[in-house]
Amino acid sequence: MTGVAARESGRFAVLNDLSPVATFISNVNNTRHDGQRAVDVLNRIIAESERVWGYVYQTLDSGRKSSVNYFVWSDVFTCPECVAEFPFFPHGVVHHGNKVETQKAFPCPSCGAELNVRRVERVLLHEGKKRALVWVNAGAGKTRVNRAPNDHDLALVKELDNAGVPDWFPTDAMDPNGYSAKLAQLGDKAITDVSRFLSKRNLIVFSDLWSRVNRIDDVALRNLCKATLTSIFTVVSERQGYFGGGGGMSGNLYMPIVRMEKNVYDSLHRKIGRLEDAERMKLSWHTATATTTQSLGSRFARNPRRPLWPHGNPDRDPGPGR
Repeated sequence: MTGVAARESGRFAVLNDLSPVATFISNVNNTRHDGQRAVDVLNRIIAESERVWGYVYQTLDSGRKSSVNYFVWSDVFTCPECVAEFPFFPHGVVHHGNKVETQKAFPCPSCGAELNVRRVERVLLHEGKKRALVWVNAGAGKTRVNRAPNDHDLALVKELDNAGVPDWFPTDAMDPNGYSAKLAQLGDKAITDVSRFLSKRNLIVFSDLWSRVNRIDDVALRNLCKATLTSIFTVVSERQGYFGGGGGMSGNLYMPIVRMEKNVYDSLHRKIGRLEDAERMKLSWHTATATTTQSLGSRFARNPRRPLWPHGNPDRDPGPGR
């Protein structure tokens, strides 16, 4: 954003970070692209992917299909008194129709013992947290569906759980003893690698889109499309709570008990609209930025008087086109 501010004010900037991901994002955000071409390519890729995987976001009511906006999932817990298993939704929450609020106390649905979120124990399986599909939101307007899952929804979940992921996806291990991981209790939630941040449904779709984007020949266009796709990751991940708001808890690796499984295609379509706005704004830029991945201190500490730009003071108005 320093580079964006510099270019907005007609100045040059050197952007630097030790993180390759940070400099990748900075470079994309500070480079002008053919916005319309990127929009056309991404829309084509979404359409191609939907022809194969679009059915995973469909539900069925009385023979009528509708597109799902989001599913709601809940972790499954056990009662310390009777050891009965139950999903936290709806028993431990108040459902407001489009979000939930955790109850301070609630009765066990089996034995009636008074429970709260600290008394119950999460059920863990070999493949991760035991979870249950508990709500479906689909369609729009008068045809909107807002209900508990039906047999079609549950059968689709079983089909996807047994399916493989045909395209590449990252499996980098998560260190459960790392500071952020310990704070988020990732070990207790069986989140052992980065792929566990996505549901099986969204992992399949996201990896398919990534594979298609990765086949774009033009490097600059491919990088812009990659940045656009990865920018929706948190919104479509297991960090997306069903508590109102969006994108997970800011600055925190919080993994909610009750969460939304958003439609990846819808989320990417919304992001494409913002991409168009951003590229339109960049048309007014007449300066440049340099983006590097290194230690800036070691780069310039040897000669602190050396100017960053060959023509002198970077704070001077460079003039149009310079």
